[in-house]
Amino acid sequence: RKIAEAAFARNASFIVLAHNHPDGDSRPSEDDISLTKTYLNTFNNIELPLVEHIVVGGNSYTGILTNESSGTKYGKLKADIYNEPLGQKCRGA
Repeated sequence: RKIAEAAFARNASFIVLAHNHPDGDSRPSEDDISLTKTYLNTFNNIELPLVEHIVVGGNSYTGILTNESSGTKYGKLKADIYNEPLGQKCRGA
């Protein structure tokens, strides 16, 4: 709720989320994937699209929605995040 309130207060037309993994591993966890799905649905329902969720670890990053990274290919494509199992593209798999 606070994210949406801050976005609306700033007249934002989209949201980009980012957080770090202190262990230095930029691969998204199962929780990261699950939260991203929740955020996608929630923000789409209020017409405030989530365009990326970035995980930073050490000197690298992974964009969960766009599959962009600084050297690894662990992200999930936005079109696939709803339907595909997590598989080996996330930590702990």
